[in-house]
Amino acid sequence: MKADRILEKLGYEKQEGYFETLVYKNKNYDAEIEFDLREQTILYPCNEETVAIGLDMEELQAIYKKCEELG
Repeated sequence: MKADRILEKLGYEKQEGYFETLVYKNKNYDAEIEFDLREQTILYPCNEETVAIGLDMEELQAIYKKCEELG
């Protein structure tokens, strides 16, 4: 299964990124995952309310799979 599909099942939807960035915003809570293709980094910006949520194992697996797909 593709990473985009896994992220969608976890409540994320792909949004327009800026420059060389892929952004997935969670529909259920205020969090997003950003893949910066230029810097080859992953950002998980969140506000004070979502800091305690963190990432679960399925989200980490989906992130890892997306990184594999991006090369």
